[in-house]
Amino acid sequence: DLAGLKTTWAAQMRQTAYTLLLPSDWMIVRKQEVGTAIPAEWSSYRDMVRATCELAIGDIEATTDIDAFITAVTSVVWPVSPDNQPVVEAVPDPVAPQE
Repeated sequence: DLAGLKTTWAAQMRQTAYTLLLPSDWMIVRKQEVGTAIPAEWSSYRDMVRATCELAIGDIEATTDIDAFITAVTSVVWPVSPDNQPVVEAVPDPVAPQE
């Protein structure tokens, strides 16, 4: 069911973005609490994560067949944090049952 896969994988993209943003959320809180600026590279990284997520979801939602869907899901390239620590593991098979 392509519609179900689209819904599941849009949620997966949002979860991945959340996972990538979470380690730097403390910088946002610190800025709010004490006014310490967010380093520019971290601000740019966070913007790229959000943009990647929205682009991926748009690409997934635009698919009309399973081959295009697989391409949309497997072609997402998430940014690497300024600490050069990739957080996201390899993308699982997009049509395999999820646990």
